[in-house]
Amino acid sequence: MSIVVRTGTKTEFTVEEKIVEQMSGLKELPTETTEDGKQVSLLDEKIPDEAFQKAVEFYEYHKDDPEPFEDFEDRETSKKLDMCPWDEKFLDMDPEVLGH
Repeated sequence: MSIVVRTGTKTEFTVEEKIVEQMSGLKELPTETTEDGKQVSLLDEKIPDEAFQKAVEFYEYHKDDPEPFEDFEDRETSKKLDMCPWDEKFLDMDPEVLGH
């Protein structure tokens, strides 16, 4: 199963179910039904297409990774998580891509 997400510029992205589960906010997006009966989720117009595309790309790359730990109570003893080379390269982008 997948969902179609439409951006403010009317660009449509098909996002697979596993990615939707990781990007939990996608399930909460308002939806509309197109003339041909297709259900689409509507992304906030303030989110640039390229930023959403990059977020989906990140989650697609990491979709089979184990769940991150959620217990951050003891921050001082938490070990630093190493980034893989793909993440380092991915994050080396112009901040404007993410709308900053």
